[in-house]
Amino acid sequence: MKKLLSTIFLSLVVSLFTTSLKADGHDFTIFNNSGMLQFDGGGSDPEVLAKVAAHVKKLSGVTPKVIVPNMQDTTEQLNLLLAGSNPPDLFQANWDVYKSTLMPLNDLLAKHGDALLRSIPETSWKYMTDSDGNIMGIPRTAATSPFMTWVRQDILDQAGLDVPKTVEELTAYMAAAQKINPDFKAGTRAWSGNKWEEPAMGFAAAFTGAMSGNAAFIDPSDGRVKPVPLADGIKDYLHFMNDWHNKGYWYPDNWSKFDESEVFRTCNMAMWSGWYSRVTIIVPKVVSNCPGMEYVRAPIMGPKGWMATTRASGTQAYVINKKAKNPEAIMQYLNWIWNDQSIDGYATGVNGIEGEHWSYETKGMPAVVNTKDKAETKYVGDFGLPNFPYEGNMQPNDSLWATHFNYLGSGLTKLDDSHQPIDLYMAWDKGRIADETPTLGDIHRMIAENFTAFYTGERSIDEYDDFLAELDDAGMQDWINAMTAQMQESWAN
Repeated sequence: MKKLLSTIFLSLVVSLFTTSLKADGHDFTIFNNSGMLQFDGGGSDPEVLAKVAAHVKKLSGVTPKVIVPNMQDTTEQLNLLLAGSNPPDLFQANWDVYKSTLMPLNDLLAKHGDALLRSIPETSWKYMTDSDGNIMGIPRTAATSPFMTWVRQDILDQAGLDVPKTVEELTAYMAAAQKINPDFKAGTRAWSGNKWEEPAMGFAAAFTGAMSGNAAFIDPSDGRVKPVPLADGIKDYLHFMNDWHNKGYWYPDNWSKFDESEVFRTCNMAMWSGWYSRVTIIVPKVVSNCPGMEYVRAPIMGPKGWMATTRASGTQAYVINKKAKNPEAIMQYLNWIWNDQSIDGYATGVNGIEGEHWSYETKGMPAVVNTKDKAETKYVGDFGLPNFPYEGNMQPNDSLWATHFNYLGSGLTKLDDSHQPIDLYMAWDKGRIADETPTLGDIHRMIAENFTAFYTGERSIDEYDDFLAELDDAGMQDWINAMTAQMQESWAN
């Protein structure tokens, strides 16, 4: 943090000689593509929205104007808005992709961002700084461990087992579960992202000691950065996945797509190692159908280390358009929204007017709030800007959500029982990688299709070297060259 504050202070000193701050309180526009309004059910009532806007101005001292996403593809809408005559001043994006559109935030943070700086983990800022020391965005999220393994305490109790700690114990747990009920299965997801990463993020590092969607390891033979298909032990990982397939442990639709809520509602998911919120959000809503069902977090150690891999926060950020006329007002608003002493700003942006739309059950950091259904309040959160892990400070007084919000502030950010990838704090320029690897989409598709085939036995793992040759033919060396160049440049800086 001292290094970060020093960078900001030096930037401010320089800026004071070249710029003057405009008066606070000017209007600015927010394209709220944060996901807050993704399921808004038609938007806020205009009269209610006007009342909330006046309340926001009263409390924050500034007047934001919100552009509500109205296209299914919010990235496409953002690009259209940025190309227009009145582009938004504040929006969410990968800063490395939109860098030419953005202004550095060093001086703004120094002048108006004291509470914000204290409320966001120091490690998250590492992804926000370019090679020249410019802070290009406010981190949208933090490094997390979302692919942790979960097992069921009720099954453990019936089988007389402790929570598994090793791959062997986890396999024994699944064998015991199926003796109790042959319908008990293990679940993960293979359709998100690049369609191969999530299962690998949940399991591969136990066998490879290396995992990342980009640079998994540095090859000691040539010093180059390599992806996980080339990692030592990758065949052991594939054999593990295939062995579980042959034993009938996997839920059959793991490798295609399924309705997660409906699957958990069957009460037959004995183990889950996919996105964490399926346990923290879905399970509390369906557990009444499954008496005794209780999931417990189970960090697993394999021959090469922890099984789950930490997920880097990446370059997703709230960013300010370099054309913004009142950036000081924007930063003042963000400092109010993500204050380290009180959730007043965040709760107002998300829920509306205190005393009318929501109230405190208990104050503090975190605080517990009583909220009303948005269909009743007719305010859907237009001024709200989610930010993890800050959002965990506003906990709803609702038993169905208690598990989720408690986990946000504890288990999700616990990183000492998951594999730490070598690029955990690497702010990859993914646009540049894609430019330098024209066939990158094909490479990811091939990894996804062939890993799935190896899992299910549709392709023999004996053919793995042939698969690597196919990846080389598809341009894998371009991918390696692109990643190696960027990482070496980061070391030089």
